[in-house]
Amino acid sequence: NGFHYYTDSMQVAAVERRQLIEDMREAVPERQLELWYQPVLCLQTGAVRQVEALLRWHHPSLGMICPGAFVDVAQETRLIVPIGAWVFEESLRQLGRLRSCCGADLQMCINKSVEQYRDRDTSTEQWARYLDGCGIPGNRRCAEPAHDRHRDRRHRKKNISRTQPQQGAVAPEAGRQNRLYLQPGP
Repeated sequence: NGFHYYTDSMQVAAVERRQLIEDMREAVPERQLELWYQPVLCLQTGAVRQVEALLRWHHPSLGMICPGAFVDVAQETRLIVPIGAWVFEESLRQLGRLRSCCGADLQMCINKSVEQYRDRDTSTEQWARYLDGCGIPGNRRCAEPAHDRHRDRRHRKKNISRTQPQQGAVAPEAGRQNRLYLQPGP
């Protein structure tokens, strides 16, 4: 038994959340998302050795929205699946351009939600085929399962290398997302 006080701010928050969800449904088809890249430099040479793909949402009326304002809601509603698929494909499309300016040995890190691993419509085999089509060999991929505070821990083991061991390595990470590392070729 318990009780809660209703406040006007609770109604405002509920309406804002509902609107955010509706707006997120349009973000991918309306091309409102963009990727920024955070470089990791080699301290000895100053060269860019790795980049992390960072998602940003350019909302038509609210302007630029950082992931902290929408990623948790996207995960709770499973909208992270189509958003994450867009991030995955777009970052791989841009990888060639990034390697041409930063060097062929550039490593890219792509955050992927646990929800994407569980999605029945997006199999790990599809991801592997897409990576193969981009020319990224299996021994140059690493997926790190994430800790997702919204989901049951027993489902966190699924990863790219489960169905095809040659497709990469898996390592734990303490973050909310996981990362798919695209390493330089031999």
